[in-house]
Amino acid sequence: MAGRLVQPLASKTMKKRLILVITALLFPTSMTMAADTPAEVVRKFCELDFQGARLTSDGYETIQPLIAYPAEPGWDIAIGIKGYEIKSEKIQGNKAEVIVEYDIDQSWPPDLNVCNPEVIEIVRSKDIWKIEKYIDYPRVSAEVLCTKFHKCK
Repeated sequence: MAGRLVQPLASKTMKKRLILVITALLFPTSMTMAADTPAEVVRKFCELDFQGARLTSDGYETIQPLIAYPAEPGWDIAIGIKGYEIKSEKIQGNKAEVIVEYDIDQSWPPDLNVCNPEVIEIVRSKDIWKIEKYIDYPRVSAEVLCTKFHKCK
């Protein structure tokens, strides 16, 4: 036993797989966002916004991979929507515009002047599309506003 070499704990293949898994865990946004189109980035953002992601700091973390700006103001205004539709996507080089139309149900305050449809500006950096500027006011499911935040019609 004294002259035997110690076997490595992991084979070369297992080490390679482990490195790939660690890389995927450490850099998920660059791996998952690189192939997205501007319209797909906006669709993901709108879905998270619809679920209330921009209304709390916990939810805000979920949209960070989709945005190029550092932070948004703390919102005390929200727009209740029944849904949204991506209307068009226009790409010019490393810039794009995606137009989204919202089915607005309510807003707080009620007399809020809202752009609809909304033109969302997208920028590509290092092959990743991200929303360039924040969109005024979270657009949240009217149901989520009522059940989670007690803002009901």
